[in-house]
Amino acid sequence: MICHIRKHERNWMSLDNIDKIITADCPVNNSTLRAVAMIPTQHITTLVDKEFIAKLTDKDYMRIAVLLAKKGYDEGGCAIGGVVVCNKTGMILGKGHNRHVQKNRVYWHGETDAIQDAGTHIDFSTASLFTTLTPCSVCTAMTFSQSFQRLVIGNRLDGANQDNEDLLRSKGVIVDILEDEEGKALYAQYAAEKPEQDTRDWQGEAGVQRMLANQNCSGHKKVQ
Repeated sequence: MICHIRKHERNWMSLDNIDKIITADCPVNNSTLRAVAMIPTQHITTLVDKEFIAKLTDKDYMRIAVLLAKKGYDEGGCAIGGVVVCNKTGMILGKGHNRHVQKNRVYWHGETDAIQDAGTHIDFSTASLFTTLTPCSVCTAMTFSQSFQRLVIGNRLDGANQDNEDLLRSKGVIVDILEDEEGKALYAQYAAEKPEQDTRDWQGEAGVQRMLANQNCSGHKKVQ
């Protein structure tokens, strides 16, 4: 149970004078981080005390991304999440999860969902992007084209996309590795359960057909 969470009769559309539901003295744990993950980003400053946000570490932001990946998994989608964080204040600017299956879209990754959630008027050159999985080529291009200062990766898949990580570094993006074991286990479970969906998410139907032809359910291998 999250400490000091109060029940309110007001809905999400009228929050101007609502009390904080996560206060400064709340502990940083899975319960509070899950609440932060599920609160709409535009309401975080209203509902979460800035002193609580100030306590969050990179590990905590990655855990929020993993909790979002779990949300995607529970929805029947791909288990990948992302969070955009202001490097100066630590405030969460955007967050999201892969919606490729849920929205029936060719491309809707966790990183892009988080970036879209942040909006078009954010200066990403002063922000970090946390992703639970090593980025594909499209997310790699978006990361450096939007001038992100830093990318933090929660699962490198044993270097499956080393070329993308090297490309980001060559473009001046700081690439840090902060592997989350719970997130890695979740993704492994998902990929084992739904190898075709996993491959389609990165490589499309053509990738699925290649995988089936080769009888090699390798999932997120490097896209050629």
